Amino acid sequence: MRHHKHHSRLSHRSRLTSTAVAAATVAATLPLALAPAAYADASGEPAAPDLTVSELSGNQLRPGEVRRDSVTLTNNGTVATDGVTFRLRLTRGLAFTAPVDGCTYSTVGDKIRQAVCELDVGIAPGESYTVPVKFRVLKKALMEVVEYGTSRTGEDPGEGYDQANRRLALDTASSADLVATGDEATGKPGAKVIVTPSIRNDGPGWIQNNESDDHPALLVNIPKGTKAVEVPENCRPFGIDGPTGPSEPGHPKYVCQEDDYTLEVGEIEAFAIVLKIDKGRRTDTSGVVKATSNYDIDPVYDINKANNKATLSIDVQ
Repeated sequence: MRHHKHHSRLSHRSRLTSTAVAAATVAATLPLALAPAAYADASGEPAAPDLTVSELSGNQLRPGEVRRDSVTLTNNGTVATDGVTFRLRLTRGLAFTAPVDGCTYSTVGDKIRQAVCELDVGIAPGESYTVPVKFRVLKKALMEVVEYGTSRTGEDPGEGYDQANRRLALDTASSADLVATGDEATGKPGAKVIVTPSIRNDGPGWIQNNESDDHPALLVNIPKGTKAVEVPENCRPFGIDGPTGPSEPGHPKYVCQEDDYTLEVGEIEAFAIVLKIDKGRRTDTSGVVKATSNYDIDPVYDINKANNKATLSIDVQ
């Protein structure tokens, strides 16, 4: 019996020892198990900064001015930022002023000016930080875009827009003057001739419409008694109110425009078209070309309409 009691005590002592070891093991692993919870918000998501950026002023730009503005970064997250990467992008009619320490400048995409600035700031939850925004409005400014902001966590924003990285389209108190230029050719009935009408931007503003698909274009009416037998790829048949399909010969009207939909100040876009004069044609003929848009809607920025039309003249010998 004593032996039995002794065995019972050993067994009890053994269970206590096992329990103590188990408790020690749990205690040792507890901080690791609870570590994610210590860095999680009430929803169970990992704790992180959650930044938003306020909106820039949308006031109309004036050529030659220096726009001085600011935006506010607000942290709606659960932890402070460890610095912030703030990026500013400007289209061609805008430019940065003097370089700022901590900012790296470059040109990206379609001649877009970019500044990436490393802000040595920790924005605590519920706190805000003001970032100055300053740029110069160039003489050629017209339809401009400013992209500005950071990511929700304060890192590089990448591409795309949200409440931390915004895009603002700005109009300028300026204009652009579209000019159509015609051409002349001479040929006998049945002969082929080449005419090269063109569209030019006399400024002062450069043209790139980022808010619509209605872009500057040249509308070409083929002279009666001739047939377009060769047309450039960027000249498409024109129907009632817009292009009707890809480039192909044989249509009475075309709308021609470059693929980048952009006209710099002084830039000329010319389109060589081969016409065949009808064999039975005995008199001269002509067709009108017009500086307009690809939907033949007069652009609001083109306030001088006097030079929007020109003539393709065919002297039939």
